[in-house]
Amino acid sequence: MSYTERRSIFGLLYTIGFVIGFYQFMVTQGLNQFSLQDWGIWYLIFFGSLVIGRVVFTVVHVVIEAIVIAIKTNDEARVNAEIQDDERTKMIDLKSTVHIGTFLIIGFVGGLLILAFGGSIQNFFLAMYVGVALAGISYDGLAIFYHRMRG
Repeated sequence: MSYTERRSIFGLLYTIGFVIGFYQFMVTQGLNQFSLQDWGIWYLIFFGSLVIGRVVFTVVHVVIEAIVIAIKTNDEARVNAEIQDDERTKMIDLKSTVHIGTFLIIGFVGGLLILAFGGSIQNFFLAMYVGVALAGISYDGLAIFYHRMRG
């Protein structure tokens, strides 16, 4: 399994764990009693912590991978060659990002449909939350798929 496949798998596990953990935290804070201002604050915290957490997670993963490769090979050039992204990896990242917008729009339109048929504002924001979660999961899931298919 290549470094980029491992990175995508760990990214997928991080995203799923973060989304589930954050949802559980919101439920313990009284999800059904949130006002619009509360939803705005929670979304800012969610997006900010997801992005910052993902950056920190990626840095830690790269460091750990470099240490493991260095221990196995004792060759600094091999470490740099293994971790550096090539054109194939960049193309896979581009292919994976295509569907992020699709899932974001599905979450937003799904939330609008909920509102149009008399649903609550909480359900609108939960539909958007699901759209964001699916966007993050689809990015890493498609990256794993393309790496496996040698795309």
